[in-house]
Amino acid sequence: MKLIGTICCVLVLSAIALGQNTSPEQIIRRSIDTGITEGHDQKVIGILGDAAAVSLTKVLGERKLTASETDSVLGIVTGAFADPSMVADISDREPKTSLFVLQYLNSISSDPRLKVRIAEARSYILGRYEEYVRKTGARKN
Repeated sequence: MKLIGTICCVLVLSAIALGQNTSPEQIIRRSIDTGITEGHDQKVIGILGDAAAVSLTKVLGERKLTASETDSVLGIVTGAFADPSMVADISDREPKTSLFVLQYLNSISSDPRLKVRIAEARSYILGRYEEYVRKTGARKN
């Protein structure tokens, strides 16, 4: 009987956890804090586009980033532009704030390898955006 009660309790708690709404900002905060981005997180980040960078600025504030946290930020920003045509808000399909965040990361980094990863992220984001513009005929702002 205890086993049945335990199973029911676990099932109810799992259903409650699945039903909770997690904001993009919470997902980004968790991804940076843990260094892990789950599949669902990537789906949420993938439709944010430049809004991901806005959320990043809120989460990061004046935080001193470690190399690992910087890598997480790079993963979030590049993930947000994996397919600009999927970004929910059309105005967030152009990487304005994202490029600013990358510029900031580059300015505070002294590690040459990290600077290379930042440059690669910048190149990737611009490439994805340029491809989106070319395919759709969208105008740059």
